[in-house]
Amino acid sequence: MRSYHCGSIVAARLALITLVLAMAPAPSRAGTLWINACGSFGSGVFTSGDVPGIRAANKCPGGALELQSTGTSSAGARAHWQAIAPPGISINHFWVGNGSLVVNGINDSGGEFGGGFYWKGGGATVHSTESGYSSPTFSSPYVGWQMVCGQRSCPDDVSALYVYQIQLQATENSGPGMSAPAGLWASNGWVRGNWPVSMYVSDPSGVCDAQAILNGRLIADAPAGKDQTAWQQCPNNPYLQTINTAEYGAGPLPLTLKATNAADVSNTYTKTVYVDNQPPTVNLSGPQDAPSTAGVQYVTATGSAGASGVAGIACSLDGSPAQWRGAASSRIAVQGVGVHHLTCWSANNARDASGVAAVSAPASWTLSIRLPSVSAIGFSRLKSKLRCGRERELILVPAHWVTVRRHGKRVKVKRPAHLATINVIRCQRGHAVARQTTARVRFGARALVNGWLGTAQGIALAGQTVRIFTAPDNGQNAFTQVAVAHTGRDGSWSAKVPAGPSRIVRAVFDGAATVEPSGADARVVVPASVRLGISPRHAHWGDTIVISGKLRGGYVPPAGEVLFVRLSYNGKQIEVAHVRTSRSGRFRTTYTFLGGNGVATYPFWVTTIPESDYPYAAGNSNKVAVTVSS
Repeated sequence: MRSYHCGSIVAARLALITLVLAMAPAPSRAGTLWINACGSFGSGVFTSGDVPGIRAANKCPGGALELQSTGTSSAGARAHWQAIAPPGISINHFWVGNGSLVVNGINDSGGEFGGGFYWKGGGATVHSTESGYSSPTFSSPYVGWQMVCGQRSCPDDVSALYVYQIQLQATENSGPGMSAPAGLWASNGWVRGNWPVSMYVSDPSGVCDAQAILNGRLIADAPAGKDQTAWQQCPNNPYLQTINTAEYGAGPLPLTLKATNAADVSNTYTKTVYVDNQPPTVNLSGPQDAPSTAGVQYVTATGSAGASGVAGIACSLDGSPAQWRGAASSRIAVQGVGVHHLTCWSANNARDASGVAAVSAPASWTLSIRLPSVSAIGFSRLKSKLRCGRERELILVPAHWVTVRRHGKRVKVKRPAHLATINVIRCQRGHAVARQTTARVRFGARALVNGWLGTAQGIALAGQTVRIFTAPDNGQNAFTQVAVAHTGRDGSWSAKVPAGPSRIVRAVFDGAATVEPSGADARVVVPASVRLGISPRHAHWGDTIVISGKLRGGYVPPAGEVLFVRLSYNGKQIEVAHVRTSRSGRFRTTYTFLGGNGVATYPFWVTTIPESDYPYAAGNSNKVAVTVSS
């Protein structure tokens, strides 16, 4: 028996192509298709035609495709077995193996019947001596064999033509027809996420393999087994596979669709798809606090995305419906006194199979627009100097969104801008009142500070909290909160500052929902305090005394503090020594009297000098008298 191989055969193109594929396939080579009929294969591709007197009996498998006389036939009566190739397939050759052909009474001398094999443009007679047949090469859409009555009348006899097994060789010159009207192939622009990869295929010999390849990676392979007893040896099943595009790379990626028919001839199409699975982001920047006098404020929303780019940004201000802005960056105007909340998100240009673009996580921004406030602080009693009165003021309430219930459901409603009348206390001089911002107090004494809080228009801010801080006046700005005050109806307040060194007193208003923060400074001046001791208090001319003591109140610089030692002589102050204290403020020095006669008494004292890193004003110690005698 002849051995047979599976050749390639190109299917006829689909008559209906709903999508023009991006690239024409390369020209196909011709493919070869093998058909096995009868014997153990079945009748397959052959159909019979019989007439009175000649029977075309189908006894396959296990028998033959028979033509035999069964009665009297008239002249020209013809019976046959015939195979017709589908459009696009051409039969080129066939074989009937040795022992598979039985001829009896056909084309014999004096016989009634003729017959044999035939094809387009040719044929061959058969004789009783033949047991097999191999045709020449040809190109025909059909092939068959026949018995024909060649006389006026052909009586019933034993004439017959049996074919037990036959193999056909056919050629097809085009690959499978393919269409991809939907899914990833039909996509335009950038894609993301899950997409179906589909194609519809058709071929006279069937599609035995369908493949989709994205970025060099096989998505899936759909091979099918061949049935070589039929023209359509493989099914024409559609190809469908859903993929996650994120698993195949990013950017412009080649997508290839390939279909191969039973003759091993392929059609291949390739196009570029653009994949971007990088999530977009959005960033907000701008002021978070602004006075109402600064005009319209702007928050900038900036989107970023992968290769597909930013399609736009959507922003919702104060719960309003989101407004779409088709740009990668946008400035959102914010105005009106109050706390404003802005939420934005961005979208890119990559869409999933449902046509939905990727969106970023939302970003939020809070901006407070408040009335400027004015703080005053001093040591005079401001209440007696304030000229305040109750007034009615017309204000503009800006448009804003609120949530209300309608028919049992919560819905957002935009309230339009409107005018409203409110009661206020306006202080005509208010914060501009003359005040004493520096006070000198004795060492160890507390200070009483007064203040006023209101708007720049002189409207008193009642019921507000003012925090009082102090810092030693040594340039280090080490502020510590020492008191809390609350404003009265006219905006005034007062607080006691604990004893301490010379210091800066700062009143701080942290602001409110509609009012900006503010603050004001005052200064407390405290003289230094020094304890002085001298030993001995009675001395002789030429003796040495020890002068010692300590600065009180602390805050002595690490290098100590310089002191002047003085005494009084004949009504004059004489500086007799300089001494530097230790870090703890202690000092010690000596003084030696010159020679003399008689008895004299000299008052001694110590004076500090003003230095920037020592938070006390110049001060004197107690005076200590020393008596000197012979």
